[in-house]
Amino acid sequence: MSLNDQEIQFIKDARAFLEKPSFLIRVANLAGKPIERGLSVIPENVRLRIHASVEKAMSKGLSVVTQTVASDDRLTFSEASANTRRSGIFHSVATFGTGAVGGFFGVISLPVELPVTTAIMLRSIVAIARDFGHDVSSKEIQLECLYVLSIGGVSENSYFASRVAMTDLLRSAAREIGSSSVPFLARFMSAIATRFETVVSEKAVAELMPVVGALGGGAINAAFSEHFNQAARYHFGLRALEHRHGAQAVRAIYDQL
Repeated sequence: MSLNDQEIQFIKDARAFLEKPSFLIRVANLAGKPIERGLSVIPENVRLRIHASVEKAMSKGLSVVTQTVASDDRLTFSEASANTRRSGIFHSVATFGTGAVGGFFGVISLPVELPVTTAIMLRSIVAIARDFGHDVSSKEIQLECLYVLSIGGVSENSYFASRVAMTDLLRSAAREIGSSSVPFLARFMSAIATRFETVVSEKAVAELMPVVGALGGGAINAAFSEHFNQAARYHFGLRALEHRHGAQAVRAIYDQL
């Protein structure tokens, strides 16, 4: 079965999003401030808070939110695409609220706000994976949900180059879950945390700026959440098309664009 016009348009939209610059550029445009320069002057105590918050958010968030996403009836690709847009908006509104609180209290609230925000984003990512027909009870799919948090954290690699680099590590990590020795899982988590930490640092710098208050913090969080909602939509949407039409067919169209 060949890809239809809607599916080809989805691949086109996915490529336009996934090959864009990192989240840093998006937040910089939103805040209108030199965030890249600000990353180099983040106080050490703020860096330590970010690192601790990222570890907590990633280690606790996924196992909790996966249980809150119920299985759903099989959706067509068109229905899944529409459903994930609506779901993304709902979760972005929720993170606006947590960001507003964070913006009001400043960086001191980061250890509390970031795990909550990340849990909401992870729930959105898991729901998106579910809607596109992926088995979210699968450890490999759950790890792919974490992988989405690395999309946009760095801009030197294309989407497919980044995905290929993660594939073997992800599969090894999935096999190691539940064992007493988890070197591959540790490496996978470390790789994702490093990329996600960069994005979180960009968010923190934006929220440290004078322009940001409660509403500014909420707006930045909404942009932060929307970025990963889109990353999840296109990642799991492309994976669904690969399952249906074959990876080569989807990649050929992606590369032609």
